[in-house]
Amino acid sequence: MNGPIGRFVDRGEHAMFTAYFPAAVEQPRFAVVLVNAFASETEIFRVHFVHFGRALAAAGIPALRFDYVGYGDSQGDFEAACPASMEADIEAAIEEAKRRSGASRVVLVGLRFGATLAARVAARRDDVEQLVLWEPLVKPWDDLFAQLRATVSMQTVLFKDVKATRDQIVENLLAGRPTMVGGYDLNVIDDGYPLGREMVEQTKRIDLLNEGTSRARTLVLHVRRNPGQPSKKLVEYRDRLAQQGVDVTLDTVVESTLPWLHEATYSTMSPNLYRTTLDFLGAGRERERNVDSVVEAP
Repeated sequence: MNGPIGRFVDRGEHAMFTAYFPAAVEQPRFAVVLVNAFASETEIFRVHFVHFGRALAAAGIPALRFDYVGYGDSQGDFEAACPASMEADIEAAIEEAKRRSGASRVVLVGLRFGATLAARVAARRDDVEQLVLWEPLVKPWDDLFAQLRATVSMQTVLFKDVKATRDQIVENLLAGRPTMVGGYDLNVIDDGYPLGREMVEQTKRIDLLNEGTSRARTLVLHVRRNPGQPSKKLVEYRDRLAQQGVDVTLDTVVESTLPWLHEATYSTMSPNLYRTTLDFLGAGRERERNVDSVVEAP
């Protein structure tokens, strides 16, 4: 099985890392762009995207994954990344995928915050063939603000008390000042990743229920550890897309772990996500053989 081909793409002041998974087809109908999530979720899920890129290529679908500027192997500072810059990175990744594959159209497959950004990018482009959203954050600020609970809890370990509430941290972020306590800047989230003012300001304004929508055929997947129904927010989002005339499917996928989290059992693959997505992309006949070969690969 051939591995991905790495290349840095010029993004002005910084270089953005991309990894291209070539497929053995001369004129692919589309290329897939894999859009990762936010903060530590991108680090945890990166290898899942590598395996899925290989499965796509084996099914005859070229794919490209990338690291946002400020993330992973790309240049830049994490704190400077924000929805606007990350969406610009997605646009650059789309052009790179089209250039390298020769395809004129793309499919965007996004995870969590990356799914949210992918939906926003797709809404303003006419070359997105299909859109696959894995557990998109309909109102990402709700999730980001909830994650600040970990920052508050951390204070009880460091200082035996809460020195700064979530609201105080957000107030400081929006004012452009640190939240310094005992030599620590508490303007952080999720394993110590620093937050920037533009990230907070822009994320607070995002609401997929009140934004433009792509006309692309869309698959929305809710990921669970056990069988169950999609969340209320995803049902509302599905209904919103359907009202706009979008051909949209909402489904639930069960994985042994939530693959973007550190859990007691660690997994590097999401085979049910892969299979469901390949079926949606019309690669069902090759699906089992290709996913199984990836899962069994050393």
